[in-house]
Amino acid sequence: MPHTINKPSQYIVIGIMSGFFSGMVMASIMWGGWLLPALGLLITRVSLYYGFLVIFMLTVVVGGVYGYFVRDKIPSIGQALGYGVLIGIVLWILGPVVFIPIALGFPPLFAEIDQHALSFFAFLIYGLGLTSIYQVWIGETSGKVKWVIPWVMIVIGIVSVPVLLRSAMTTGPENLDVEDGYEVEVVAKNFTYPTSLTFDEKGDVYVAEAGYSYGGKETTPQIIKLDPDGTNIEVIEEDFNGPINGLKYHEDYLYISHRGTITKMTPEGDEREDIITDLPSYGDHHNNEIVFCNEGYMYFGQGSATNAGVVGEDNFMYDWLEDHPDFHDIPPVDITLRGENFKSLDLSSPDPTEEEETGAFSPFGTTTEAGQQIEGETPGNAAIYRADPNNDYELELKAWGLRNPYGLTFDNDDNLYASVLGYDDRGSRAIKNSPDWIYEIEEDGFYGWPDYAGEYPVYDTIFKSDRGEKRDMLLEDPPEPEIPVVELPNHYSPMKIAYNDEFSDDGDLFVAIFGDGEPMTGEVEQPVPAQIKVVDTETGDYTPFIENQDGPRAGRYGQGLNRPIGVKFDPKNEYLYFLDFGVFEFMDMTPNPIPNTGVLWRVSKT
Repeated sequence: MPHTINKPSQYIVIGIMSGFFSGMVMASIMWGGWLLPALGLLITRVSLYYGFLVIFMLTVVVGGVYGYFVRDKIPSIGQALGYGVLIGIVLWILGPVVFIPIALGFPPLFAEIDQHALSFFAFLIYGLGLTSIYQVWIGETSGKVKWVIPWVMIVIGIVSVPVLLRSAMTTGPENLDVEDGYEVEVVAKNFTYPTSLTFDEKGDVYVAEAGYSYGGKETTPQIIKLDPDGTNIEVIEEDFNGPINGLKYHEDYLYISHRGTITKMTPEGDEREDIITDLPSYGDHHNNEIVFCNEGYMYFGQGSATNAGVVGEDNFMYDWLEDHPDFHDIPPVDITLRGENFKSLDLSSPDPTEEEETGAFSPFGTTTEAGQQIEGETPGNAAIYRADPNNDYELELKAWGLRNPYGLTFDNDDNLYASVLGYDDRGSRAIKNSPDWIYEIEEDGFYGWPDYAGEYPVYDTIFKSDRGEKRDMLLEDPPEPEIPVVELPNHYSPMKIAYNDEFSDDGDLFVAIFGDGEPMTGEVEQPVPAQIKVVDTETGDYTPFIENQDGPRAGRYGQGLNRPIGVKFDPKNEYLYFLDFGVFEFMDMTPNPIPNTGVLWRVSKT
């Protein structure tokens, strides 16, 4: 091929430029798929900025190396494209499948290779772009023609960002399978990260949009009011710390559980007061559902800061440890530690091999000793609290050892039930095959976290994980854990719950099943289907009440359910309303929630 290039450095420069332009497209695709923030951890921080730096460092280096070795040895554009496919596949396998998981503290993800479709596409586009741009630029081609392929690549990148970030159609009931004698309809849709709903005495609906979701996506947390049929929608208040995880109307006031705070306000939003503050909610889990018993006491759940009691590299990935380096789990009662310490990668360090040793209930990099005593604090983590409205909402511990008590409800006799999400297979104390649970909450009860999964100690071989094999007990002589009412399979993720003993013949407790977060939270043999389950609290039996006919989740363009999260009966107990959080993908270990895909549904007897 005729050319005017005669210096090796010129080939390197052209390779770098080719890598830069094709890298822009790759970065745009990965931005749209929300894969970039986690990539930033490779150079110390979860963020789009650092993710872009990782991509461009990689793409320009590969481009320069390609230019140095290839020069003008490839005779045709067809052969160049073949090399582009090969480069894309090799980089994809070495990067998202092998090196990136290892750098973030995970084993290579060959078992979940189907979860990497978007990154595969991005690397393939990069390889094709690199080799085609390079081939055109080293040839005898006019200036205008040389810029055709780069501009086409840029257009692909520009179009891919909004399509991948937001492209999703809201769902309808055509694909739903519901028990005979019931009808399901959409009340309202296009919510962004809805988590909670409640009703006033007139039956008007209040929906909380969380304003935050795992994966680092933040929007405006807000309370929305609408009529029971989904009309007259209005935003009544926006000034909250996301996520909002709990919302309750009680005696003419709304109570909002948002990160670190519980706020009381009028339904119009003109009067508000922070009645409980400084809750330990900077970690993996936050303060959650709010309920009131017949005696007027307020109850709420407070999640743990970590997966299993130890701060580790997974908490960098959950995007809080960098901003709150001293935060950790706080015990709600006095405890004595066994002095077990765990090694974790320090992902805040530029050195990808640097490790820190960390003990239980301690800041990252702080070790503990056998017999070390830690005083309990109020409020602490992994607990349920009771607050007295007649005594300035003073907190009293109801129960502890609940990893993430997300949903609460009372039955007709004022017995309190809680849905509790079990351990994930992640971190330096990874626990595999952990069930999820529904508990009836006893006064001063202990429910196992961080040393038991239900009735069984976490050192049991059934919980052995390749992601972090050390599972020694953290507490010296922990109490015997309470027995769950229901034990659900691992990664079902039961969210909000609602009690009604007359709506269904199959049970009295209705549970929103959010489903798994594979591969981030662990492997599952089959995706957990989005469902509303009904539980018989007497027998512990559970059956699907509503689920999709085809496919575990509707996805971006299907019909039916995606991620059920909230359930509530209207004041007359005639209708079951439930919230679907919307499309929530886990691609390449990165959570990717899609805005404007949340749905409010209503179930009625026909």
